[in-house]
Amino acid sequence: MYQYNIDITYNDDDSYQAAFLSLFNLTEYDGIIISQTMDELFDSMKDNNDWMELLKELTGKHLLSYEVERDLGIAILLSYDYLALFHIEIQKFHVNETFTLRNLHAKLEKK
Repeated sequence: MYQYNIDITYNDDDSYQAAFLSLFNLTEYDGIIISQTMDELFDSMKDNNDWMELLKELTGKHLLSYEVERDLGIAILLSYDYLALFHIEIQKFHVNETFTLRNLHAKLEKK
């Protein structure tokens, strides 16, 4: 299960990898757990138009396809460039707080 309740910071590849694994409650890479958790994340977001528009925009920008690619869109959000911003917004979304994807959209426009 995704660890919504922890805060993360990173500034290099090693600290990113540690933060990434901690969000999956892992100490080493486990593709099965990560894949299952990515599916759970997508399932929690799929009925929200804001998240789906962002995923569409991400896949269009990075994959040259505007079809929402379930696994690829989430994988992009979990990448080094987007993880910190994504985690803040998914935390808010998870507890039904007001969230904004403005910072993620702004980052995407810079790419």
